[in-house]
Amino acid sequence: MPDIYDYMAWRGDLGIKQDGFNEVDNLVLSAFSYVPLEGIVPGVFGSGITIGEAALKFAENKALHKRLRMREDKRLFEEIGRCPRFADLQLHCHVDIINAREEEQFSAVSVELGDGSLYISYRGTDTSLVGWKEDFNMGFMRQVPAQADATSYLENAAACFNGPLRVGGHSKGGNLAVYASAFCSPPVQDRIIEVYNNDGPWLHADTAQKPGYLAIREKIRAFIPQTSIIGMLLEHEERYTVVRSTQKGLFQHDFYSWQIAGPRFVCLSSLTNGSKFVDHTLKDWLAECAEEERARFVDALFQVISATGVKTFQEMGEKWRSSALAMLKSFISLDKDMRGVIGRTLKLLMQAACRHLPHIAPALPLKRNKGD
Repeated sequence: MPDIYDYMAWRGDLGIKQDGFNEVDNLVLSAFSYVPLEGIVPGVFGSGITIGEAALKFAENKALHKRLRMREDKRLFEEIGRCPRFADLQLHCHVDIINAREEEQFSAVSVELGDGSLYISYRGTDTSLVGWKEDFNMGFMRQVPAQADATSYLENAAACFNGPLRVGGHSKGGNLAVYASAFCSPPVQDRIIEVYNNDGPWLHADTAQKPGYLAIREKIRAFIPQTSIIGMLLEHEERYTVVRSTQKGLFQHDFYSWQIAGPRFVCLSSLTNGSKFVDHTLKDWLAECAEEERARFVDALFQVISATGVKTFQEMGEKWRSSALAMLKSFISLDKDMRGVIGRTLKLLMQAACRHLPHIAPALPLKRNKGD
């Protein structure tokens, strides 16, 4: 079935000024934010570079290739770089922050669309342990550093660019897009046309009641695959579009598997029972597990993971034997109280899962024996 590459082949000959910006363009530019652009795109507004020019420079910079999140991102950059719809778009103000002390991973780039508007693309979580730690911190913190920087970035973009604004991202990038749009100043909010959350976690229940969020709520467009897990975390928006994915389970988070028909996604009427099960389980778990306990659990978990000495999950996979041994030793060395925190938290999660499993069990497909 058609994917974003088929979309570029089908619609790639027409510029956005000729054929207006659509939801698939949003996904392409959200995906683009994962590409490392250090030394290629200036870190300020005003002195931009086209996507086509950036693609040529990236092809020559082998050091950046080693920083790719996955091989598919390299192909995406190559395809966008020679696609007329995107190649001449101007890139501005690429920012990339990894701060272990502040437990922050943040990256963004702005794309001048040629129709007078600017698309601000926030990167989702990369493979760094710091990035994943910040994601976990969202479970108990009302604001993580990346959300604060996302808001500042949006304000800076609005100050340097006069036209309408579109804001989006995938995974954590989608969360940052919603958060920044909700907490920027009212004059900036007035210039925002649309906010795109592509399978990203939502906001805390109390945050979603703030005046700033309510002011931009109707501008948010949320897309999640049929077995969404990441996009159903926290107090998610009920108004979302379910997109068909060719992957299974958690792998549907991969936007390269999302199916497209013309300028739109292939949509489904509802989520799978598996996604609903995870949603209800995690909501019960968060309701029963106090925020202080969640914070201690996350700190203990990443204390164990950090004992590996690696900085990315990719590196951990390459050194899985030594990493597993280091984590086991680290867990054993934890004091009794910290081991208790991990045990209690996981027990609450299992209890929540057991409560909801019977409600979806009748709908799950049964494995039949031969001859049945």
